[in-house]
Amino acid sequence: MLNDVAILITTFERPRMCLKCVKSIRKYYPDIRIMVSDNGKRRLWFQYLLEKLFSVDYLKLPFDSGLSKSRNEALRRISEDFVVICDDDFGFTPETKLEIFHKILSRDSRIGLVAGNLRYGDYIRDFTNEIKFHRGFYWVDPIREPKWLYFDGIKYHYSDYVYNFFMMRNIPDFHWDDDYKIGREHIDFFIRLKQDDKWKAAYTPDIIANHWHKLPKGRYKKYRERMDSFSLFYKKTGHRLNFSQIMVQVYDEIEDRFMPYPEYIWKRMVENKK
Repeated sequence: MLNDVAILITTFERPRMCLKCVKSIRKYYPDIRIMVSDNGKRRLWFQYLLEKLFSVDYLKLPFDSGLSKSRNEALRRISEDFVVICDDDFGFTPETKLEIFHKILSRDSRIGLVAGNLRYGDYIRDFTNEIKFHRGFYWVDPIREPKWLYFDGIKYHYSDYVYNFFMMRNIPDFHWDDDYKIGREHIDFFIRLKQDDKWKAAYTPDIIANHWHKLPKGRYKKYRERMDSFSLFYKKTGHRLNFSQIMVQVYDEIEDRFMPYPEYIWKRMVENKK
């Protein structure tokens, strides 16, 4: 029983996807507290199903409040000691063992959050990186030779930057910048975490969740593909961002700002060049 753990799901204009996520969680954790923070359009049927069918705490925020604000407002209402950060397009499986997250955090007091793996269809993606600053850039590079730590058959290592599927301590140190609605809020979070040098982030391959990742379409696409967060990051930090060997970059000389493409765009560009 994980009585001191809550799961926080943020959702925007994907109610059916969110219900699928919640259903997968309830299959393996029927009693764990789940809070859904929704900044999309109000849908009474969606709220009804979450609350009545799946016993979820539902938080409705003003439309397009943003991912960061959705998380922060929900965290203010969660009293459990640990919180699992989860997106609405994640799915739990028999391999999604939150108890492993809990054991690592309970054993290693230096760790503020610990992340797992995500499965995309037939393959599992390891996304553990180190963050460096050099010549006006934040460089995000894969960790090629991690220093593994072991106990009770569990292994993990420290990482500056991980996926947004993790369990964290529910403390004021962990919050997102409300100015970022979608995009760059994740790297901003981990840059601040490293700069504070108070807590470590960690990664374990012993936990896997599904990621039902699809290119945005319809009304959701309009909001998901906006680029204002990229220029906001440059404005706030005064530095540019480079995901080495991962991201295709463009530089807008007119407005003197650096704006990397989202991942799903660079993938399409790379495929077209083949």
